[in-house]
Amino acid sequence: MTELRERLESLHKSYVEKDFFKAEIGIRDTLFHWPDQPDVLRLGALTALALNQVVLADQRLGRASELVPMTAEMANTNGNIRTAAADWAEAEGAFKEAIFLDPTYRLAQTNLLNLFIKSGQPHRALECLNDRTDYGDLGDLARVQIYVMLGQYEEALGFLDGLNPQKNTDSFRLQQLKCLAILGRLDEMSEVFSAFEPTSPMIAGAMGTCVNSFIMRGHRDEALDLIAKVAASEDVGAAALINAVQVLTREKEGNLSKAILQTAAEKFEADPDVLCELGQDALRRGKAKESFEFFNESLNRKPAHFPALLGRAQAAIVDGNYGDARASIEAALSYAPNNQYIMALGATLQRARGQNHKALYDYDNFVRVYDIVPPEGYSDISAFNAAIKQELESLHVYSATPINQSVRGGTQTETDLAHTENPILQSFFNAVDAPIRDYIKAIGKNEHHPLMRRAREEYRISGAWSIRLSQEGHHVNHVHPMGWLSSAYYVDVPSVVSEDNHEGWIKFGEPALDVGQGAEHYVRPKAGRLILFPSYMWHGTVPFTGGETRLTLPFDVVPA
Repeated sequence: MTELRERLESLHKSYVEKDFFKAEIGIRDTLFHWPDQPDVLRLGALTALALNQVVLADQRLGRASELVPMTAEMANTNGNIRTAAADWAEAEGAFKEAIFLDPTYRLAQTNLLNLFIKSGQPHRALECLNDRTDYGDLGDLARVQIYVMLGQYEEALGFLDGLNPQKNTDSFRLQQLKCLAILGRLDEMSEVFSAFEPTSPMIAGAMGTCVNSFIMRGHRDEALDLIAKVAASEDVGAAALINAVQVLTREKEGNLSKAILQTAAEKFEADPDVLCELGQDALRRGKAKESFEFFNESLNRKPAHFPALLGRAQAAIVDGNYGDARASIEAALSYAPNNQYIMALGATLQRARGQNHKALYDYDNFVRVYDIVPPEGYSDISAFNAAIKQELESLHVYSATPINQSVRGGTQTETDLAHTENPILQSFFNAVDAPIRDYIKAIGKNEHHPLMRRAREEYRISGAWSIRLSQEGHHVNHVHPMGWLSSAYYVDVPSVVSEDNHEGWIKFGEPALDVGQGAEHYVRPKAGRLILFPSYMWHGTVPFTGGETRLTLPFDVVPA
């Protein structure tokens, strides 16, 4: 047996045993001696991907494909790399190539189905389920998820009721919980939640679903009681405690939040995610150096831990430690090259260093305003907006702000409006097609720019929702990490919004970090106005006074 064959077998054994760091060290040494060996490169791509090193995985697989013909397995790996990078359209093409090369390749078929679920494309996922491929339990779970994504909650519950009771696992139970929460069947929701064991890996998500539903429906005490009960369980895991801390912090329940965080730190002192939450807590308290050390320790415990890289970049920027901030941002980009939050941090860092950040925050070119032309059948934009408002108001069933969104002092719809069959809302998405295409054409193509390099002729709406703000309502400064283009469409605007002040205006450039950087650009809302901008651009709104409401229909766009 040759030395190379022996190395490959050893490396493959480490990979199969999930000792990825050992495999990666061996891969690097082997590539040093045999830099163009296709089998090593292919295994190296898998190993790098397992360590979330997306860019490195892409480089290795790309080199392998130059040396040997593409195989179904290689195409499938390419699809997984594109999925990890949130390049949904490219991932779809790669998985379809794998299936074309080997029509019996079940893994690629399953990955394609999972891609459509993960990227919010329920109709495409349904096509997969209807192609006569037997996906087993995964297919049943996917069908339930599709019903939920389409807002068909009763259908989802009916399908769950018809399944074999042996399939009543936490994965299915979580979908049931989501449906009951959205439908407002809170007693049934609570009963389903009681079936989750404290040790379940899904208890954190289940608790978050219940707490959010309680709070948005005005049952805050029930939400706090549920959090306290879960946190008091001796067997509860770190993820649920972290979720509890985050919710309580958002709800300004500082004493309980502090107590639970202390419990998490004592029970799970070496857990990388607990260390990250300690880092975020220190950052909120203005202790940037302390925060930085917590994130550093998280990375020591789990090298390349993505939340820790983001947190360390945040803490370093606030502390003025710009070299470490830059290194953290660059490392994070190698794991998630299309993550919009990383790009926002990069712009904030450039601005803090006094560097020109206009390549990313070119407001004249990248923030574009369109006054929508009403569709045929409407006398003017006011009539069209009145019809949209009537539909949206019926969907605003909550009385309070969601716990996991940027909105403050308002409500948000639940179902993704991008999948609606409502003819009025479909008319809206048809009406914004021309502005979106104009925007994509206007910004141009540049392979070295994070916005322009993804520009292509086709797009899809990756998520749409409605926000109704009341007095003093606003959005805190934020970005959309999984987007490409984001938007604000104004259905109804309070009369207090005028040229004389910035009340209710959308603002750009002010980060959600305490670094003394104010907004750089404002756009006045107007009923019938659409604003398109990069998803990585910090944006928020100025609170407004008066007793009127402001109704919007935002959406995100990704390449297709």
